[in-house]
Amino acid sequence: MANNLYSYNDFFPTPKKSLPTWVLKSFHEFNENINKKDFPCLLGMIAHRKQLTKVGFIENDEPSIGLKMSKIIQEYLDILRSLENKEQKGLLPLIIFLELSDEKSLEDTHYSAWNALTKAHEYDPSEWIKDIPKDSSSPNFAYCFDNEIWFVNVGSPFHDKRKSRNLGSSIVLAMQTLSGSNCFYKDFDDKLTWQKKIGKRTKNYDDGMEVYESLGSLFNHGKPRPLPESYFLPDNNDVFFDKFWEKDIYKYTHILFDFDGAIADSSECAIISTQRAFSEMKLPVPTAEKIVHLMGIPIERSFKEMGANKLSLSNFEKLLSIFRSIYKIESENHIKAFPYMKESLIELKNQGKKIAIVTSKKTDVAIRNINQLGIEKYIDFVVGADQVTKPKPNPECILVALDFFGIPKHSLQRVMMIGDTTFDIMAGKSANVDTCAVTWGSHNQKTLKESNPSHIAEDFHSLVTILSKKLIACPFKNQSNKNTLSIQP
Repeated sequence: MANNLYSYNDFFPTPKKSLPTWVLKSFHEFNENINKKDFPCLLGMIAHRKQLTKVGFIENDEPSIGLKMSKIIQEYLDILRSLENKEQKGLLPLIIFLELSDEKSLEDTHYSAWNALTKAHEYDPSEWIKDIPKDSSSPNFAYCFDNEIWFVNVGSPFHDKRKSRNLGSSIVLAMQTLSGSNCFYKDFDDKLTWQKKIGKRTKNYDDGMEVYESLGSLFNHGKPRPLPESYFLPDNNDVFFDKFWEKDIYKYTHILFDFDGAIADSSECAIISTQRAFSEMKLPVPTAEKIVHLMGIPIERSFKEMGANKLSLSNFEKLLSIFRSIYKIESENHIKAFPYMKESLIELKNQGKKIAIVTSKKTDVAIRNINQLGIEKYIDFVVGADQVTKPKPNPECILVALDFFGIPKHSLQRVMMIGDTTFDIMAGKSANVDTCAVTWGSHNQKTLKESNPSHIAEDFHSLVTILSKKLIACPFKNQSNKNTLSIQP
């Protein structure tokens, strides 16, 4: 037996010492579930009780998921094709455990499973089956590997209501070839009879939840049609199920931008307005460098750090009023978008991303400046300093945006905070979202690096590249053969 595939007796009664602890746990959980008397998959139960189950696993630090996946599948096919007993051939299941890593939701586990399946095609020894379309959005698409059509059942620990798809604490791929499974049935009518019987048991096992509609469409006028909708099921029938296999999936879905220094070049306006306001109030005029360095935090705080802390409350309010009056006039001429900023926002919106501005400006001022730059239709939400009690580097402004978009905690890894100051990066990190420091604003690259952002972008091209990182890409569309296959890491 090769090292990538294991049998029942490798787990019972004495497990192989070489097997990782998480794999042993996954198998015992799988074994416990499939041996329940009301478990819906009768064929899986029969096969497992006959100790026919073949098991492979992929750890989360596997250097080549596609290579490991292909080896597991190929070893399984070698066994399947060597069998002469038709019943054994018709029942032989392949179970692949994927170790959880950063997955925090059902959606994440589906992405990981699809990624493993698709990356195996870098090592597929055969051409795609001629009569099966490669476009995974096609109603006649099926997963193919080495001249075989496959059924794939993806189970996840995040299936709560749909218990039939929760087989333990790892991602579980239960796989079988169409040619192999056909060996079990007498004829097509016999296959439909088994499908109806299993469907009824599935409904009972899932506490009365209707069987997902796509599970009733595995056969189309007698022809195989194992659709992706049958591989990946939502947790109930009341939710919209995003058919992610039909398109590229981007890692970052929600982008939060600081405004000044990230989107807008407003340093000249800030310098002019601040120096004139301080001069009118007979205060020492701060240097341009000092003003630019403190951009990114509210003026109520930065002005005190620039020497206005000794003013009385009324005079401090007067300083702020003078600054805002000057700034409103000067912004007409001295606030402009950074080059390629608008084009970048258009590209991000074309990818379906939601975009918010989280700024230390007051909301009405920020909206006025956004309209002035002509980018208002690309912005979904604005959080200004007047909407929070604690400004950056406190994460409150980011939390307001997350609440507006309804982003749950387990999806925070899909959010990116972008800013030109350490205050932005610190706020993002405190909110547990990824961060990207841009070097064309207030703080230089050395200073930004000290705040340890997730990414650093030196121009808008590199920023869009970072934000366009894909979890997975649909690998089958418009591919003529395996040599042209392109899969995102």
